[in-house]
Amino acid sequence: MVLEKNPGKEDVYPFILMPIIHKGKMFKPLILSPEKTRVYGHNSYLFVFGGFAWIYVVTSHKPPKVVVDASINGTGKISLLPKELKDITCFVDTATQFVKQGKV
Repeated sequence: MVLEKNPGKEDVYPFILMPIIHKGKMFKPLILSPEKTRVYGHNSYLFVFGGFAWIYVVTSHKPPKVVVDASINGTGKISLLPKELKDITCFVDTATQFVKQGKV
């Protein structure tokens, strides 16, 4: 797709850009390397930097409307889905493991 300069349809490899909020502000210090996860039952890859969680949905099935609506559209418009840090379960679980391992 990139080599052909063809962005594809909106529902092909959509991504979600989620600002991470902590105490009313974007939380920029967090950096996480890419990891495989599932979003709405679809294989996805998540990584974090710059105060955002970047979630790329990689699936052979049509992704749910909520994912497509949040992704960049044909006009270049994107909807951001801000979320409180404390409400992002996978981050809380990772932080808890770091504490248990004495890394924090």
